[in-house]
This record gives sequence, structure tokens and C-alpha cells, in this order.
Amino acid sequence: MASGEIFRFQPNGIIVNSPSGFQCIYGSKANVKKGKFYEVFPRNKNSRNTLNTVDKVIHAHKRQVLNAAFSDNALRSAEDFIIKHVDRWVELLVDEDAPAAWSEPKNVSPLVDWLFFDVLGDLCFGRSFETKEKKENSLKFVPHSISMWSKHIYPVSLRYLCMLDIANDY
Repeated sequence: MASGEIFRFQPNGIIVNSPSGFQCIYGSKANVKKGKFYEVFPRNKNSRNTLNTVDKVIHAHKRQVLNAAFSDNALRSAEDFIIKHVDRWVELLVDEDAPAAWSEPKNVSPLVDWLFFDVLGDLCFGRSFETKEKKENSLKFVPHSISMWSKHIYPVSLRYLCMLDIANDY
């Protein structure tokens, strides 16, 4: 039954469409617990992150560490790195040999992957991987490999979990 900001889509499931509802469900002080659904994500049971950690105490510690990494000051200090990489990426996108009219179409998906990979390399390791550059680079396959791995692992886990939930309902 639909009622404004709350919609029941199945007997044990609702959709809440409001900022206050979001805080009630997902806020750090919410009186709810993540379902077993989240435990299926890690390949190794000891490899926990903020997404797949169900225990509130462990999750709070992980969130505290992340909050420091994503504070206003930390994000402001990363801005120069990001702008430098985006500016260079835009330079590479512009085809200087093309006439003033339209240039050839480009598949930007791998180009964006390489941009993100270079930014993360610079921020995390202090050095860009330079995958966005036009020259040959043996690391250009890495962002695509990460994406393909994620597409492979998560749907398999989700499919298995859905089968468990269906079996447990009956």
C-alpha cells in the first residue's frame, strides 16, 4: 500500500522516500541492523569494509577512519591533484589535428577509467600511473580488469544470496 513517502512493495519490504526516513534507516544512530545480505560480498570473511560490515561497533571504527580521510581539509588538499589530472585529460581529448568542425567520436568509457586510475595513483601512492596518456602503457588494462572482476564477483554473490533468501522464506 502506498502512503506518501512510504511504500510497501512486499510484506517484509518498504521504500522510504524522504531525507528524515533515510536518516532513520541509514544514519549512524539508526535502530536497525544490516541484513545478512551484506555478509556475502567479501570473498574472504576477514576482509571487511564499511559496506559489508554488519557489526555496528566495527562499522563505527571503520567509518571513523574514513571520515578522517574524507574530511574537508583532506578533500581540499586533493583538489590540486584532481584538477591537474582533469586538465591534462581534457588536453588529450581535444584532437588538435582535426579541423575546427566536429572531431571523430570517442569511446570515453576507458578514457574515464584511465583518468580515475591516474588520480587514485597520485593520491594513494604519490605517483600517477599515466594510463590516460596516449603513449603505450602496460598498466592500461588494470582499470578494465578491476571492472570486469567486480561485474563477475558481485552478480554471482547476489544470485546465490537471492536463492538463500527464497529458500529461507518457505
